[in-house]
Amino acid sequence: MSMYETDFHQWIEEQSDLLRSGQLTQLDMTNLVEELQSMSARERRELINRLAVLLAQLLNWEFQPERRSTNWRLTINEQRWRKQAFSSRLSQRAVFTASPTSSTKTAGRALETDFRLLDWPPIGRVRYG
Repeated sequence: MSMYETDFHQWIEEQSDLLRSGQLTQLDMTNLVEELQSMSARERRELINRLAVLLAQLLNWEFQPERRSTNWRLTINEQRWRKQAFSSRLSQRAVFTASPTSSTKTAGRALETDFRLLDWPPIGRVRYG
């Protein structure tokens, strides 16, 4: 069994040391590439989830004004802040390819309403506050 499989933390430290010292031929390239791809996928999933929560909260805010609350406002602000933090770490291509359909589908499942997304009128700019 490799160190990657038995002691992940130690494997990371070893790979970092090898990179810093320029010993590229000693790197565990297979697992290193896999981990980097996994990190990228995790970041995109997190961004999609943040966008979905934000979209659901904004739709709820727009179409259920009688249920507006401080909690909703705080959630909207928090998700906007976190989305911005993720967006600054991802390329614009990653942000835009992560955004439209995945986050919309996820948001549709997260809505606090009995309405279907298609039943709602078109939205201009959703405002809150």
